[in-house]
Amino acid sequence: MNSGDNRPIGHFTAVMERHPESIRIIRSDQSDEKNFLSAVHYAHQFLSAFVNVQEMQSTLTRAIRVRDLLSNPQLRKLVSGVKSLPCLPALYVEVVEELRSSDPSISRIARSVANDLGMTTKALQIVNSVAFGVRFRIDNPLQATVYLGLNMIKALVLSERVFSQSTKEGLNRFRLKDLSQHSTKVGLVAKKICLSQGVSKEIAKDAFMAGLLHDIGQLILAFEAPDNYIKVIEIMDNEEMPRVKAEQMVFGTSHAEVGAYLIGLWGLSDSLISSIQYHHQPSLCPVHAIGPLAGVHLANAMEHESRGFTENAPRDEAYLAEIGLGDFEAPWEDAVPS
Repeated sequence: MNSGDNRPIGHFTAVMERHPESIRIIRSDQSDEKNFLSAVHYAHQFLSAFVNVQEMQSTLTRAIRVRDLLSNPQLRKLVSGVKSLPCLPALYVEVVEELRSSDPSISRIARSVANDLGMTTKALQIVNSVAFGVRFRIDNPLQATVYLGLNMIKALVLSERVFSQSTKEGLNRFRLKDLSQHSTKVGLVAKKICLSQGVSKEIAKDAFMAGLLHDIGQLILAFEAPDNYIKVIEIMDNEEMPRVKAEQMVFGTSHAEVGAYLIGLWGLSDSLISSIQYHHQPSLCPVHAIGPLAGVHLANAMEHESRGFTENAPRDEAYLAEIGLGDFEAPWEDAVPS
């Protein structure tokens, strides 16, 4: 669907309301900035008006393949139509578009980030954490953006969108702040684990993004189907059952698959999709190697262990031994943001 032809935004909302299970992709030349930014809120993916045929075909092929992540059509409808997390945030699109320009500017991106209070807070929190390794305190959001780098900024934009939009009432037993802190810690430790194994900085940054987003499926299930998710929590409490198994009993799937589906709708990388989909069962992933999935799986297990909840995220010992992380240990407190 094109957004630059000045058609009313009602066209986009109508598609979302009549076909909530659809994957919505907007193609726009941004000639009408107001119309474009409004339309972005109703799309899962954004493509430039100048995208070539090959990229268009690749995008559509991946979108169709993503649908196979969830076999239950009712769950596909639930995830695709979720209104609190339907699309890439406008700030993310701004960052990506700046990177696509002929003369990308980190200073322009930094100014965009500085205009978003939630992003500014998150960026300063991360860059000043012990794990990030900066030896002096940074209080300027522009400077924080430069230190974080563009890939990490994109990850933070998505993470901040996810947690700031999930503010519905009615599920008091779901602690959003705790999940946000957990996800931040897992992202930082996953990055640290990957770097300790000699992988590239780019792969380590991907691990950070995967850690930030690995549990977003919980948000979708909890805030879009609160009555059923209360059943999940009751099963966990009464039967001392791990979250993943309780979710499978109630929904027929777990937050890992649901989160991977949303990431796929957003058109993000296959590596990120796999890291989220298999973060509880990495042995099921076709690729066994040091990378984002390994980092997130181990970091997630370590964070749960630090709080005494080992049963919710047990280590896949065989998988970790196979890739050389069977005996990996690291001081957890060194990787936790201040």
